Amino acid sequence: MRVTTGEDFWWFNNGVTVVADEARIIGKRIAVKDPQIVNGLQTSHEVYSYFQSGGQHRDRPLLVKIVVAPENGTARDRIIRATNSQTQLPADALRATEPIQKDIEESLTHSGGYYYERRASHYRNLGFPVDQVASMARPAREFTAFAPREPHRTPLG
Repeated sequence: MRVTTGEDFWWFNNGVTVVADEARIIGKRIAVKDPQIVNGLQTSHEVYSYFQSGGQHRDRPLLVKIVVAPENGTARDRIIRATNSQTQLPADALRATEPIQKDIEESLTHSGGYYYERRASHYRNLGFPVDQVASMARPAREFTAFAPREPHRTPLG
């Protein structure tokens, strides 16, 4: 949300929701293991833009909710769906939480050393080789080329 001159950005945001494998308070800091922002991308972008444009107010509060939820359970997926229910998202953004997508990811990782990105740039950001990382769209494109046996008619997108 762009805020006009004279308005205080912090009045108009819902904060950021982060899921993580673990979180510990260490003094005045919080150590978070494997954090993933699941809601608040717009807020994060606006805060970044504010400081990039010379904003100086560093004493502003921003709500950050950290939820510790195991990656292998359904709780994390339910949190992602719940925290994004107020914002219309493309269907494929939430499709990554479906059990079949997790099965594909696990199967590729264990059987052939390939990494299936259910979350955009997850494995790439961890430094895995790009030629071993497949996006969710890649198997769909390959299947639609293979099934009708007309690969020349399938857009490679």
